[in-house]
Amino acid sequence: MQSNKAIRIFAGATAIVTGGASGIGQALAEGLAKRGSEVILADLQVDLAEKIASEIHASGGRAKGVKVDVTDFLAMERLVQEAFERTGRLDYIFNNAGIAIGGPVRLYGIEDWNQIIDVNLRGVINGI
Repeated sequence: MQSNKAIRIFAGATAIVTGGASGIGQALAEGLAKRGSEVILADLQVDLAEKIASEIHASGGRAKGVKVDVTDFLAMERLVQEAFERTGRLDYIFNNAGIAIGGPVRLYGIEDWNQIIDVNLRGVINGI
């Protein structure tokens, strides 16, 4: 079996990062922008996503913050379509958005479990 030692090229690419307003998503977006990708930070926290996008712009990168609910298939479909229409391509989508709820499991209701499954599983499926 031959190994693939080709360097992955990010320069000129378009990337969507869900959950891009903080944590791992923010770090991903910043790293991609430093490597020359245009990054779309998709998050429910749109003000924070736009702030991070502004910081990326200030450091010479290309980024846009947008509000999206990953549990909404049609919203995700629009996000991908708009990215493609605006840039002419979509090279990467990082399905990074995720949630966790802390505390004793006995205190969770079915709504809590549904929300976890909707964001952490269906959100990824919607991105794919």
